[in-house]
Amino acid sequence: MRPYTPAEILQAGADDTRRASVHLVVELEGLHAAICWHWHRVNIDEHVPLLDGEERLPRHPAPAGFGGTTLALPARQVRLDALTAAGRRLYELGGRKARAEHERLITRVLTARRELDVARAASTRAERAAFVAAILHASTATEHRNSRPPAATLSSEAWPVRIPGQQREERSTS
Repeated sequence: MRPYTPAEILQAGADDTRRASVHLVVELEGLHAAICWHWHRVNIDEHVPLLDGEERLPRHPAPAGFGGTTLALPARQVRLDALTAAGRRLYELGGRKARAEHERLITRVLTARRELDVARAASTRAERAAFVAAILHASTATEHRNSRPPAATLSSEAWPVRIPGQQREERSTS
């Protein structure tokens, strides 16, 4: 058996620790898909259907000839009992790196949950247009109300009424 390289030991420590974070990666992917679905609902098509009851848009495969045919080779399995003290220290450093990634994943999941709540509460284009129209209507009504001239004051005396065929009677002001 050939000895492990330091890179293999670091990678093994990180990989073994990352396995505990897989559920966070899956949850984060689902949250991002739901946020994209709501963005599409709010900005493009408010009647977009749910796919299989989930808030996600359909995925379209890459066209032929796009590439991506190479696969990463998995790191060689490291036996911990075969490591020296320095090797175990490298393995631990790889695990620390993965734990820091785990903490960042938790933060990203919490942020994505808040963003999804905001996306679910967002109004559609039609709702925003109605809201803007109501604000503009209220603004126009206020401008109209403020721009009217004040009402003219009328005298308290009644207007003289002239009946056809009769002489006009002059009123005396005393």
